[in-house]
Amino acid sequence: MLLYSTTLDINKTLTKSDFINLIVEWNNTSSREENKIPGVVWNGEESVRFGNDKLWLAIEELSDEDICAARYEKKADDGAVWDTDYIMNFRDMKMSVQLERSYTEGALMQNLAFNTPHFISLLIDKGYVENDNNIPVLHKAIPADCESIDLIGNVIKGKSRYHLPIVYVSKKEDGSEPFSVSWLCSRLKGIAHIFVQEKYDDNMLFMERCDGQIPTDGGVGVYFSNDTSRMIEYKRDGLLDDVARVVINYSNRLMVPTLYTWSGVNNAILLEDMDKQIEKIKMAESAWGKAKEAIKENDAIFAEVDSDLDNLKKKVQELTHENEALKAENQGIRKHSISVNAEPVLVKGSECDLYPGEIKEMVLDLVSDGIKNTNDKSRRQDVYNDVLNANDYQNVRKKREKEIKDLFKGYKSLNSEMRKKLEKYGFTITEEGKHYRLTYHGDHRYSTTIAKTGSDNREGMNIATEILRDMM
Repeated sequence: MLLYSTTLDINKTLTKSDFINLIVEWNNTSSREENKIPGVVWNGEESVRFGNDKLWLAIEELSDEDICAARYEKKADDGAVWDTDYIMNFRDMKMSVQLERSYTEGALMQNLAFNTPHFISLLIDKGYVENDNNIPVLHKAIPADCESIDLIGNVIKGKSRYHLPIVYVSKKEDGSEPFSVSWLCSRLKGIAHIFVQEKYDDNMLFMERCDGQIPTDGGVGVYFSNDTSRMIEYKRDGLLDDVARVVINYSNRLMVPTLYTWSGVNNAILLEDMDKQIEKIKMAESAWGKAKEAIKENDAIFAEVDSDLDNLKKKVQELTHENEALKAENQGIRKHSISVNAEPVLVKGSECDLYPGEIKEMVLDLVSDGIKNTNDKSRRQDVYNDVLNANDYQNVRKKREKEIKDLFKGYKSLNSEMRKKLEKYGFTITEEGKHYRLTYHGDHRYSTTIAKTGSDNREGMNIATEILRDMM
């Protein structure tokens, strides 16, 4: 399972020795003793491995492509296998960093949290990371003030593009931050630029410069280089986690070239070594017919071939072990799914749940509706019932339909009790002249307006019908 992925532009001051020594420093200065591999000293080897089967660090070099790769692997006591890869392409001066987690059979699979590799901070602190156009790549927030307002405005209006996403965090009315921005910076270092509003009083100026497409009052905006953006409103539970998840998911979906991955580099090394062995075998065959004086040379060549083939065999075994680990991860995930014998029926798309289990419940609604159109004792009805039973179908829709209709029955005005219930359902309520605007879970795609004073008895039911049809 890919947890973190980024590709950074590196300046030309970083050499191969600097890169490997920085990895050694990262290991030796780890804040957790159980994560340190003792005795890691690099003496210029192109291929070297430190540690044991449960905790190891390997460094490989693909000389033909001018690429140096390192993998750090830890097998935790709970069965989780953590792999951190650093691939440095000195020809293009780009570095790929990836963090993956897999599971052995019988793993607990309970703690899903992870920390962004500290190695990113070392790269930034030592000045090895190039700017993203005119924005420095940092592991701290950048003040959003009068000096940076045009930069942010150009990003929002699509006039400027950056490799990394832009995250804009607005201040709440009391001048405080909606969450710990320093913690967000730690989680998103190397994959996003974090801007934090300097003064709450700058709201009107920012709204004007950004064509109104910027959040206020503790809201967060995420802007990507593909002209998409995401507004996340304050007062939403888990706001920091939502922002981090949106950015990390985007970064993890970006295509990574084969030679910027650990398996890709090792496969290329295998092919490179096999080509060399073929050349050596051809040389040996050519020399076989020579005089007795060449026999010693042939013996030496074949001995070298045997040694190299043994090394190739070890690398093939390592790659085979990695494939087996991935198979075990799939088996472990299936084993710990909702039902022991169940397999996933659908793959979730890019839409996020607006409340826990929302998308799953919607899909199950369709399955439940499908039962009404099938014959008794038919195969289709048996399958539909099996899916509903296996996924703990709650029929939330039916309950919400009744509650929403009861809430708007005979609507005359929006009293405090109705306001509290609507906010409980996830609606944000704002005033617009003679109307209220209801926005569902802070997503402006799902909003409607209602009059402050109802005009007839049917108005409340019309509002309820629109909400149930378009939002729930």
